[in-house]
Amino acid sequence: MHLIPGKPFVIDHSNAQRTQLMDIKTLDWSDELLNLFQISKQQLPACKPVKFNYGRLLDTDIEIKAVCGDQNAVFSGSANHRSDTAVVNLGSGAFIMCPQSKLKSNRQLLTTIIKSDDKSA
Repeated sequence: MHLIPGKPFVIDHSNAQRTQLMDIKTLDWSDELLNLFQISKQQLPACKPVKFNYGRLLDTDIEIKAVCGDQNAVFSGSANHRSDTAVVNLGSGAFIMCPQSKLKSNRQLLTTIIKSDDKSA
């Protein structure tokens, strides 16, 4: 975040999760995967919630209160989050997103974090 004084080295849960190196149960980098790929946790930004006080933009009073990836933003911006509704996003990729009650699908689908705060994801 080079636009914030102090340049904090952080990433939100939604973008960290999409690297597939983050454990979505602990909301932090997976020690098992980091060991497998020989990556040091110190090389990676600190994982922070989507809804988090990231700081202020340089030379402004504009606060950054949330950060998320494009797929997550599309879903969050849709008006309906009912379990019987899907959101379709077509762009550089094609995605169909719908809420699920279980953390892990048995259908080999990508599970993603839509929102998180300091209490839960």
